[in-house]
Amino acid sequence: MASSESRHKATLNVTAKAHSNRKVLVVDDEQDIRLILRMVLEKYNYQVLEAGNGKMALELLERDIGKEIFCVITDYLMPQMNGLQLCKQLREKIKYSGGIFLITAYLDKEQFDKASCFDEKFMKPLDFEDLVKKLKART
Repeated sequence: MASSESRHKATLNVTAKAHSNRKVLVVDDEQDIRLILRMVLEKYNYQVLEAGNGKMALELLERDIGKEIFCVITDYLMPQMNGLQLCKQLREKIKYSGGIFLITAYLDKEQFDKASCFDEKFMKPLDFEDLVKKLKART
């Protein structure tokens, strides 16, 4: 079983599809969720980068690589920095202008509606077709 440190370690697993320059950063502390999202997004020729929490995602996006990522898909409930904190940091600190999508199972309707920092919001279980449709609309 992977250690907590390696499980949360940000990875730059980039698909080798030369014709695709659409990079998406998936941020979730659950490795299985990141894997499922990777499989779905790669099917539609997106290049997928991963981070195990908001802090790691912010570090990736602060580097030059952030200029290449057109959308961040983040969970809400994560250790070290949750999805809302990440969204605010991306918008205010590094002036990230790409899309930021929220996926969550833990917000009630009122909290979900108040999460206005995000461009799109999805409740789990996730409708993958809707997610891909919203991503395609941004490209």
